[in-house]
Amino acid sequence: MKIVIIFLILLFWPLNLFLANTLTDWLHYILPAILLIISFLLFSKNSKSYIFPVLLVPFIEPKLTLLPILISLFVLITDKNKKIALITFFLSLIAFCIVWKPFWGQTVFKTDYEAQQSVIRKSQLYPNVFMARLFQNKARIPLDKITYNFFALIDPNNYFFGFQPRQIIVNNQNIDKFPFVSLIFFIFGLYTINKNQNKKFVLITLFASLISLIVLNSFDRNDFILWLPLSLVILHGVNKLQNKYLYLIFLIFTVPQLIRILVLR
Repeated sequence: MKIVIIFLILLFWPLNLFLANTLTDWLHYILPAILLIISFLLFSKNSKSYIFPVLLVPFIEPKLTLLPILISLFVLITDKNKKIALITFFLSLIAFCIVWKPFWGQTVFKTDYEAQQSVIRKSQLYPNVFMARLFQNKARIPLDKITYNFFALIDPNNYFFGFQPRQIIVNNQNIDKFPFVSLIFFIFGLYTINKNQNKKFVLITLFASLISLIVLNSFDRNDFILWLPLSLVILHGVNKLQNKYLYLIFLIFTVPQLIRILVLR
């Protein structure tokens, strides 16, 4: 029964992504995650070069150019053996220099004319120049977008309920990423994260992915890079919660949810 549950948990996000996109687009979005999986397999075998596959991510998806930089930086901070981390960090900086133009064009830091005009209009509502510049300034434009992305990306509704009931209308497919019952396993997996043998990899890739995504104008579909670290947390919860009744409840709710997705798509 546990094998079926693990299969369903891993299936939901890639299946929904496939059904909502063309095959070419689907492959484009899952390739960075595949490189992360290869990195995880190397990590699980105690290979010191497990970061290297992630260095290819910027050339597949420039939006995720920061990912190898951040992963290398976090490893550099946490690892005792810093030689490999230093090499990958400098290689990731070289990759950044190569693809920085397409990356920058997809970030919240790119000049937004309409947003600037909105700031100017709103600043006229304040009684003096000081208050207008304090509460309405150009620096707030990227900061507000980053804040919005951050709270959207840490919202459980994003992953377990398709952003319901407040679905994002613009630039987001609002797909079901994991069965909603798996939220129980996710919470328990987070609670017992210190007992997770892959804790280091999960935390590094999770934080690096989140930071890489919050600076984007639109993280839709590129957030599939979170599939692996989130799945590892959920599967850890599944392994720790050895309860056949909970497993049965999961199947009772998840199988109809899967059938509904296949029928409606």
